[in-house]
Amino acid sequence: MQTDYITETEVETILRNVIDLFLIPRFEELGMNATGQWKDNLEVRGSSIWGRDYTNQLVYGRRPGKFAPIAPLIKWVEVKLGLTGSQAVGVAYAVNHKLKNEGSNYFQQGGTTLLQILNEPKTLDYITQQASIIITDKVKADAFKQLANFKTI
Repeated sequence: MQTDYITETEVETILRNVIDLFLIPRFEELGMNATGQWKDNLEVRGSSIWGRDYTNQLVYGRRPGKFAPIAPLIKWVEVKLGLTGSQAVGVAYAVNHKLKNEGSNYFQQGGTTLLQILNEPKTLDYITQQASIIITDKVKADAFKQLANFKTI
């Protein structure tokens, strides 16, 4: 009789679908996409979803107090604002000063709902439904196997 009704691979498949169906659409709905690196680097490891190291800044915002790395800001300015060259560098430095002094807009707003989507009823219902389908199919198969081995006295 089978006792392990859902495998790690099946959990990973469900979570990859959660990324595609819920997390990336929320990211795009919030207008967070710039270079595409965040959503392109989401991955499932076992029963966890992993993202880029700046995910916390997307969720909670960047606190004021210190400068951000300038290279990613230059790239962000190029993609989000369409600027290039010295103009992009100048704006990136201005943004960096604003971040140091005031923090990011996400921080000033008290954070975002990016990861809240993972605990919302529609996401949890989806996960439960997908796991239930897998488990039900396996229980049925196991029951039929047991019935096929049934012997009378």
